[in-house]
Amino acid sequence: MKTPISYIFKINLPRKQFKKDDNISEEIIFEDNNPIIARIKAINKVNSYLDVIFNKEFDNYDYRKLGEEIHTRAKYGNEDLDKIPFKLKYKEYGLGVFLKFNEDYKEYKKGDEIMIFGNGFGNDLIDIVYNLEIEYEIYKKNNFKTNNLERKIKFYDDGELEDFFILNTPYKWDNIIEESISYYLEDLKQETEKEDEKKIKEKHNETTLVF
Repeated sequence: MKTPISYIFKINLPRKQFKKDDNISEEIIFEDNNPIIARIKAINKVNSYLDVIFNKEFDNYDYRKLGEEIHTRAKYGNEDLDKIPFKLKYKEYGLGVFLKFNEDYKEYKKGDEIMIFGNGFGNDLIDIVYNLEIEYEIYKKNNFKTNNLERKIKFYDDGELEDFFILNTPYKWDNIIEESISYYLEDLKQETEKEDEKKIKEKHNETTLVF
């Protein structure tokens, strides 16, 4: 019997910077009666590509740094990165692991995919944290083994620092809260006075991650 979820490794990157017509593109589906095994294999596949492409292993790798590596590789010619269209930077290129739904779940339909690890393909940090929470719900609902990867992180959601329960991935999670705050402050600047921004920063300084 097929499990409710499987995992897909995806990569689409220019083989070398400035070589827009020579891409490394691959998709591999990982399935197992114990989904955590498929998950680990998919993440390990990311590791192997990073070792070859960037000569770096994804051992608690920084989310922002990975994005910079991907986007640098995706540059066209000598154009500045900021001049590349948004969809080109994020929709076309990326490297990571997706969870695939093999049956309907809440608002997701059979065949839908959500990114749980990596960077690019139109996903930002907030998307990935939400997706990890959905993944965790599925594991708990089906009593899947988690190999002790369960953890709790702090993340800004709609202006509040909230707890999210997830399965661990090789990100530098101590940097994740910094990223989430930067997203929040970006929106805040358009809606509030500078004094409000200061209060958010002060609140962050008094808060630590819970592992």
